[in-house]
Amino acid sequence: MKGLSLVGALLGGLVGAGIWLVAIAVDGGPLGILALGVAAGVAAGAILLNSTPSGAIPAAVITLVFCGVAKFAGIPIALDRVQSSIKTTFEFKQYDLYMADAEAYSHMSPAQVEQWLQGRSPYDADRDGTISSSEREVFGRFWAPRLAQWAKNPPVAETWATQITQDWHKETGESIDGKGMAAEFLAPLQILFLILAAVGAHQAVARISLEEARERRRTSKITAGVIDLNEDIGSGVNIQMAAPGQKSARAPEVKPAAAKPAAAKPAPQKQDRPPGM
Repeated sequence: MKGLSLVGALLGGLVGAGIWLVAIAVDGGPLGILALGVAAGVAAGAILLNSTPSGAIPAAVITLVFCGVAKFAGIPIALDRVQSSIKTTFEFKQYDLYMADAEAYSHMSPAQVEQWLQGRSPYDADRDGTISSSEREVFGRFWAPRLAQWAKNPPVAETWATQITQDWHKETGESIDGKGMAAEFLAPLQILFLILAAVGAHQAVARISLEEARERRRTSKITAGVIDLNEDIGSGVNIQMAAPGQKSARAPEVKPAAAKPAAAKPAPQKQDRPPGM
């Protein structure tokens, strides 16, 4: 593969990989089936710009490269997409509110704490005014030590929101492990789609380019301007028709007939009488 067919394959793969990355950003999943779209782009680009059957292997390699780029570039995109979909996120503007909670909590008795927690998010997760046993357990394990610590030694405001968000995600299982996301992208089914894409691009370029090459060879055998009826009717008789303004390639040339000599004029007849008589 070289020249325009190589450029077409690269552009087709680039478009396919770009569509795949956009889909990952929207969906957040690996979407390995879109590897077939990359293969279609590579094969179409190569074939439309006159690739030969020898371009089948480069087409398969280009497909693998673009699929690999889409996979490994898609992992951080998907990770960010999933992380951003997590609803519980603490913001910098909430810093003063939680510091006030910490100060209030440090002066409360256990009975007052129970009353104080009711209806307060995130301590009362469903905000129904009743603290369930699981909510009470989470508060004692996660929030109570942090509120006590913040009352004694307030954290840096600029890093507080990021740190408490990360801690809360770990506590509630709302975080996504990067290694787990990579494993999802490289799952057996995803690898199968990649293999199918490479094989599909190879076969498409090899077979379609071969058919086009055969068609070019077939049509090049017919003399320009001559319509060969044998190709269509499969007749053993040599039938060819010349197009307007063209001579048949096989019709014998007919020479014009030689012109006949002009007939001799008859000699004048002798007169019996002299002139004037």
